[in-house]
Amino acid sequence: MPEIQPLFAVPFGFANYPSPEKLNESLRSLFITREHEGKKYSNPRPLTQRNPQLFESSFDLFKWPDPAIRELRRFCWHHLMHMVGELNGYKEDTLRQILIYSDAWFHVTRRGGFFGLHNHPGIAAGTFLFGAGPFMSASDTAKITIRGRGGHAARPHLAVDPVVIGASLVMALQTVVSRNIDPTQTAIVTAGTFHAGSAANVIPESAVLELSIRSFDAAVRENLQQRITELADAHVRGYGGSVEIDYQRGYPVVVNSAAETEFARQVAEELVGPQRVVAPFGPVTGSEDFAYYLQHRPGCFLRLGNGENCPMLHHPKYDFDDANLTVGAAYWTRLVERFLGQPTA
Repeated sequence: MPEIQPLFAVPFGFANYPSPEKLNESLRSLFITREHEGKKYSNPRPLTQRNPQLFESSFDLFKWPDPAIRELRRFCWHHLMHMVGELNGYKEDTLRQILIYSDAWFHVTRRGGFFGLHNHPGIAAGTFLFGAGPFMSASDTAKITIRGRGGHAARPHLAVDPVVIGASLVMALQTVVSRNIDPTQTAIVTAGTFHAGSAANVIPESAVLELSIRSFDAAVRENLQQRITELADAHVRGYGGSVEIDYQRGYPVVVNSAAETEFARQVAEELVGPQRVVAPFGPVTGSEDFAYYLQHRPGCFLRLGNGENCPMLHHPKYDFDDANLTVGAAYWTRLVERFLGQPTA
């Protein structure tokens, strides 16, 4: 892990900010190195493998004199754990526990304000990305279980083949967006899994498809659910099978408020300069549970570049850029300083 550079040590903004040696020692305690196809990648250490004393002592890094800020001393540290953990495979339940425990969602005093950050492969590391309004998509899922009639592969006329039905349905589902959604709107239907059968000479009884569905508009979201459900039912019955559809609404759209987004952008420009800030940055079709917080309070969810040549999220070769830990922590502490320094209404 790279050592902290002076540029990002100074912006912590307090006389007793942690030494580079102490901060790097604690950062390293959270990570392990994994190897994939001969290359090493930094990944978060599982919670069960962390030294609890080291983990708790990380709070001591941010012992600031002001009581209001001292209440937030855990924020910077644990939000970074959540950010890196999310991108490197922690399960959703674990992430939610980290998020709630660490105050990585933060409501700054009674004035209220939520700010969150997600890293973004494909953009130069350390570059901040901002967008007001709908910024990340809603995310829904559908599990489609197709039931046919099993049989011998050599006697397909005596069976109802769920593999053929499912393969045809995957292609038919691609018409939902292209022929049912206004082309000026954004929508995505992706078949992420298709499971059926266990032997080449056996036609199975059933097949299961799982879909990921993304949208930015409430009416589009409703239309997608209706058309996917109707199409799957009619398509499977047309082949002589039956179908069960488990359609689950997931995260809502992340909607950034204009004032808080502008405030967060100004903090980034102050920290890293306008050349490393992109605003406005277009909507992102990934989804984020931070959307729930923004339904209750104004705020901004922003992105931080992870490298132009970094593989995309969920890719096996994805590699978190450790340098972002430093600039990310510096950004959060600067934002807290500026937010608490604003006059109250």
